[in-house]
Amino acid sequence: MVFTKLSRALLLVSLLSLCTQSLDDEFDVEVLAEIIKHFHDKFQQTQYAAAINVPKNNVFSFLEEASNVREHLETNLIYEGTELIVAKFSKDRHSEDLLMNPPKQSLLTKLLNKKGLDGCVVFYTLLSPCIDKCLSNNNNNILPGLDELKVHTGIKAFAFTHIYRPDQDKNDLHAELGKVAERVPLYRCFYKCILCGKPGSTTPIKEVCTWESKLFLEYINKLYNYTQSNASG
Repeated sequence: MVFTKLSRALLLVSLLSLCTQSLDDEFDVEVLAEIIKHFHDKFQQTQYAAAINVPKNNVFSFLEEASNVREHLETNLIYEGTELIVAKFSKDRHSEDLLMNPPKQSLLTKLLNKKGLDGCVVFYTLLSPCIDKCLSNNNNNILPGLDELKVHTGIKAFAFTHIYRPDQDKNDLHAELGKVAERVPLYRCFYKCILCGKPGSTTPIKEVCTWESKLFLEYINKLYNYTQSNASG
């Protein structure tokens, strides 16, 4: 019995070290949720963006360097590591912009080049990319950076947790988030993740991915039969 329990535990650890266990190379949502949990635990800010590029059979290899990030961000706007990059919010530039620009020369560009085209990549932002700056045609938009993610052939995910508050009631929110999903698989994550949309899909992104946080969390709780006491954002 002890051996069986140990074997199952080792198997779980082994599976959670992989980007995917599916045939279509979609990111494993359980693994993605665990990665983002580590982001929150290690260096959560009021708003931040983070990206990793890790071996697809060892997705938590970034954790060793992640332990130093919170202290670094106390006095710096950006952290650049070997497998991990993180940016705080600036009044002049949003955190996604800081990691994705300038195109072809950004911190994301350098990160993507470090592991070749088969690394496992996650780009996460606590707040959804804003419509007026990040997703519009201006000098600070992140669309070229999303295009760089698009051509990465390894397993990848773009994830967020909360809708950027000024965008919550905008009529074009659904379509604007679709700009992300048409380039990179888009996920929304609290303590669990759901796939909102992906490139090549014939259906628009899921409506629930545009809901305000309280309603989305209630949806996740119901979906996974969780109570509010053991769920967190």
